[in-house]
Amino acid sequence: MTSALINGVELYSAVMNALTAMQSGMRGLVITSRTRVWTTLVCGAVATLIALLGQGDFMTMFESFLTLLLYVLIPWSAINLADYFIVRKGDYDIDALFARNGKYGRWNAVGLGSYGIGLAAQVPFMVTPLFTGPFAAPLQNIDIAWLVGFVVTAVVYLMLVRSARKPVVEDSQRREGEATAEGAVGSAGLPRR
Repeated sequence: MTSALINGVELYSAVMNALTAMQSGMRGLVITSRTRVWTTLVCGAVATLIALLGQGDFMTMFESFLTLLLYVLIPWSAINLADYFIVRKGDYDIDALFARNGKYGRWNAVGLGSYGIGLAAQVPFMVTPLFTGPFAAPLQNIDIAWLVGFVVTAVVYLMLVRSARKPVVEDSQRREGEATAEGAVGSAGLPRR
């Protein structure tokens, strides 16, 4: 009975994630009862197939899955932490996060680029049953890929944010200088009193 409850909760989670992804990716999609039923059947079939394929060596497969999750989540965590504590210092415009064309934009090219570089930096250090990176053997197969991924991602993100903001700062300083010069001269070209 307990495993049925756990499997039900896990299936529900998978279905909700799939429906969210579908709704985000397909503009104008209306989630109906029929959509929910079919999504549940497909997710259940995929989960059953994965369970059947991995039943002979479940613990190894599960450990590999968790390790891959670690590799995928570490760069994301590094970006979030660096952005929150160093770049923005916790100052976010919450309403703008939900605006399609808000000040944060739809995609953060700096974040996505940093994420890709962080993922790539982990590959030489990875230790999984499917793949072991070339730098893992000299380290006696100690998995430090996640440490490398965290540090590289955070550093790259901070450097890219700094280089992306520099022209904006210089441009705003230039505009402030022009505004000050315009303020000193009236519309007729005479100094204001």
